[in-house]
Amino acid sequence: MLALLVFFLMFSAYIYFDIKKVEQGVFNLYQQMKTTNDKITQFSVSDEEVAQKSMKFTEATKQWRIYQNSDHLFQFKSPANWGSFIFETRDDKKVEYYSGQRLYGGFTNAASSNSLDLMLVTYDFSLPSKIDYASREVQQAVEKSEDGECPHDLFESLKKLNIGEIRNCYVQENILNQKFIVFHYVQVLPDIAGINDEVIAVCPRGDYYIKIDLPNEISPEIEYFIQSVVFLN
Repeated sequence: MLALLVFFLMFSAYIYFDIKKVEQGVFNLYQQMKTTNDKITQFSVSDEEVAQKSMKFTEATKQWRIYQNSDHLFQFKSPANWGSFIFETRDDKKVEYYSGQRLYGGFTNAASSNSLDLMLVTYDFSLPSKIDYASREVQQAVEKSEDGECPHDLFESLKKLNIGEIRNCYVQENILNQKFIVFHYVQVLPDIAGINDEVIAVCPRGDYYIKIDLPNEISPEIEYFIQSVVFLN
């Protein structure tokens, strides 16, 4: 009788601990599934936002022209009614002030394009009177910045360029998630008793940056144009 009782107690203990193992296994499996589902949900939301942004861009620009520059490895898309894009050096026009590694471009239909002039400048290009809109320090600050309002260190890097008061500076991304900045600056020009009051986009890259003149009011069409400016290297 005693042996039977001991056997019963041992069997009950075995069943109890076995059930506990199963419960723990089920709990662990539930936790793994919950964690996985959370990750999938987060990924799906993020992926869906990217997909929607890409679809909107593709739909809005599907009839646009593509300009590609093989020398400096960048490209963009623009509406056909803006006309052709012409890129040139001021060296060709014998303008001494603009000599060096600085290229200028614009659309033939300036009225339709809101005169979105584009300038490409290498960082090592130097003239005593040259105005810079970016530097390698600015480039590094942009690359490590999050989307949104420009952080303090980026503001400080821009101030060193001495182009005047920097206003409304924002970090954004193009369609390839390459970062650029859009900012408003005001610069007093005492030599000619004038003022530069401009909104510009600056896209910094390895050895050069691209500066784009923008209107004060940025339409969705211009926003898509800025997002389309991508570097191919």
